[in-house]
Amino acid sequence: LAHGLHVDLGQAAGLQLVRPGGEWIMRVFADEVPRVRELLPPQVLLQKCTTTTKMHPVRDDGGLGMETLVAPPAGFFRRGVSGVKPALRSFLRKAGPEMHLLIMVSQEKKERLQSIMRKLGVEEAHWTVHPVAEHRLREWVRDQFVAGREVQESPQQRKYVSASQQRKGPVDRVLAEIGFQRLKELLPIEGGNLIAGNGVVFFGKISVIDWAAAYGISEQEAEEEIAIVFDTQNLVVIGTDESIDSHILMRYEVQAGDNYQPAVHIDLFLAVLGEGANGEMEVVLGDPVSIPGEHGLPISERMRGIFSEIERCLKSMGMVVHRMLLPYLNDRSTGPYFASGVNVLLGRDGGRRVLWLPQYGNSADPEDPLHATDAQVLRRWSEILPDGVEIRKVPDMWVFARFRGGLRCITKVIDRKP
Repeated sequence: LAHGLHVDLGQAAGLQLVRPGGEWIMRVFADEVPRVRELLPPQVLLQKCTTTTKMHPVRDDGGLGMETLVAPPAGFFRRGVSGVKPALRSFLRKAGPEMHLLIMVSQEKKERLQSIMRKLGVEEAHWTVHPVAEHRLREWVRDQFVAGREVQESPQQRKYVSASQQRKGPVDRVLAEIGFQRLKELLPIEGGNLIAGNGVVFFGKISVIDWAAAYGISEQEAEEEIAIVFDTQNLVVIGTDESIDSHILMRYEVQAGDNYQPAVHIDLFLAVLGEGANGEMEVVLGDPVSIPGEHGLPISERMRGIFSEIERCLKSMGMVVHRMLLPYLNDRSTGPYFASGVNVLLGRDGGRRVLWLPQYGNSADPEDPLHATDAQVLRRWSEILPDGVEIRKVPDMWVFARFRGGLRCITKVIDRKP
C-alpha cells in the first residue's frame, strides 16, 4: 500500500486506494468493510463506498465531432400533432456532417424514418437507424444513462452507466451495437442533472440527495463519492440549502417533501460555454421572466432569489456568469414549465463551432408571445458567443417544453472527438 506495507486482501471486491490529503484511504464496498478492516493496518483509514467506477463524462462544451443518440417521440410520425414534426425535422436537417446521429425508433417506423431523412437531404453516411421497442421511447433519452470513458483503462474504453435498473432495455442494446460497455453499477443520477466541461462537473442537488438516500450515506459523503466517480477536483453542486416550495419546483410528478432545485434538472437553466478568452470558466444561467398572456406565470421573489444565489455562488468560484431570459409559463394540461433557451447543444461542424438553439414560439401562431422572447434570447446568445460561432435555430420546441424537456433532453451526445 505505502511505505513498505503489504496486505493480502484475497478476493475482496470494489477496492480503491486514494490519498486526497496526507492520509491513505482504502475505499471498499459496504459489505466488505468488516473483513477488510481486520486486514488493514491502523495507518490506513477505511471508507465505505457505493461504487468504484471512475469515468470521464462526455463534455458539453466542445469537441470536433459528436455521436448523438436521438429518440423521436411518437408524435413525430403522427399527422395533426402540431410542433413535433417541424422541430425535429429542423434539428435533423441542421445537425451537420460532423454530428453522427443514432436514431432510435420502433421497428414499424424504421422505413418511414428512413424516407423522412432522405427527404430532408441528410446524407446517409451521417445517420443510422436502430429499431427498438416503442413503449420505451416515452422517456427523455438524455436522462436514461451517463456516457463517457472509464479512467483506469488504457486505451480508454467507451463506457456508460444506467440511471436505474428499470431503464435497462433498448438503450443498452443500441449502445452495445456500437461498442459501448455497460458498467455494472447503477448510479442514481439522471443525465439532465449532470453537466461537464473544462474539468468541472455540475451536479444537481436533488441527485446528491438521491445518491445519499440510495446508499445510506451523508450528503457530504455522497458529494465526495461523486467527485471520485467522475474524476474531478471541481464538483459544483447546483441547488439550495433550504427547501423550495413544491409549486416552484417543476417536477413531472410533484412529490411531497423537500425540494432543492428550481427545476427537476439543472440543464433547464444552466449551460457551460467552456473556457473564456481570459481563462475563466464561462456559464449561462437562466433569468426567469413572465410573459404576457394567459399562459404567463408571475415570478416570485423566492424564485428570483434562488437564481441570484446560484449566480453569486458561481461567481465566487471565479466563473463568468451570463444571464439568459427564461420564460415561465403554465400549460392547462401539464402545469408550469420553462421555455428554456439555455437547454442547448454545443459542437462543431466543418471545423466551425456551432450552437443549436431551441425556439419556442408556435410557428402556426404568429401572435404567440414566445416569438418575442425567442428573438431576445437569440440576440443575447449573439452577444455572449465569441466571433465565428454559428447559431442554428430549432423551431417549435414548445411542444417539448410543455413536458419539462428541451433540445438537450431529446438528444444524448454519447461521444465527442477530442
